[in-house]
Amino acid sequence: INIAGADFKNLKTTSQNSYMTFMALGDSSGSGKINVSQSDFYDWTGGGYDFTGNGAFDSVNFNKAYYKFQGAENTYTFKNTNFLAGNFKFQGKTTIEKSVLDDASYAFDGTNNTFNEDKFNGGSFNFNHADQTDAFNNNSFNGGSFSFNAKQVDFSRNSFNGGVFNFNKTSKVSFTDDTFNVNNQFKINGAQTTFTFNKGVVFNMQGLLNSLSVGTTYQLLSARSVDYKDNNNALYQMLRWISGENPSGTLVNKDQSTPNNTKIYNVQFTDNGLTYYIKENFNN
Repeated sequence: INIAGADFKNLKTTSQNSYMTFMALGDSSGSGKINVSQSDFYDWTGGGYDFTGNGAFDSVNFNKAYYKFQGAENTYTFKNTNFLAGNFKFQGKTTIEKSVLDDASYAFDGTNNTFNEDKFNGGSFNFNHADQTDAFNNNSFNGGSFSFNAKQVDFSRNSFNGGVFNFNKTSKVSFTDDTFNVNNQFKINGAQTTFTFNKGVVFNMQGLLNSLSVGTTYQLLSARSVDYKDNNNALYQMLRWISGENPSGTLVNKDQSTPNNTKIYNVQFTDNGLTYYIKENFNN
């Protein structure tokens, strides 16, 4: 099935819901192909669109509707695509690149999903396969809620500008060269999760600190365990100001003799000519 430059509109005429189904069943060698480019999908009936086959979507706008990309054995790729509104369910192996995922509902039920250079602008995301492996590379997270029931999730070179991430049903999560611009809308939950922070991970805290009153306690992360790589540099750079000239943090003292294996680090930060001494506690 080849679709190019088309507008699909489910118009409201009666009380019925209107659905369109695209099926490329293929032959004994595998599923057929669905190629869609430079097309728009609309719905005013409370209905939607179903796709079954190996799908390739390029420069497509999905407006508000119910969408299903079906078949656990199928592969779906999306490039330069706008997910503008609606309800999306993905069953196969899904790759989304250079696309925008706006405030909508998303469910990924396949075993492998990859996201490259995408923008997540709100919405609700659920990853629902216990054997699922998800990879996020060079994306921007600008809010939303993310719930993972996955085997493993790997992040690399992403920008986190908000959002709530629930990894309580995921055993392993790793971050590499990711930047967290933390505010009071940001949280990582993973009481049963092992987190690994590799090289290049930066936490910019100014947005959060500006929203807090003196004496307020904040928690960025709940975890089963946290492993810091890159010679532990990430351990001392979790707190970082982004104002001023080249602000930096320096470890000035540490006390590892306290009870219950608590590690206390006294860190000196300099910002705009002012020096801050901060005590950081880490429990394994």
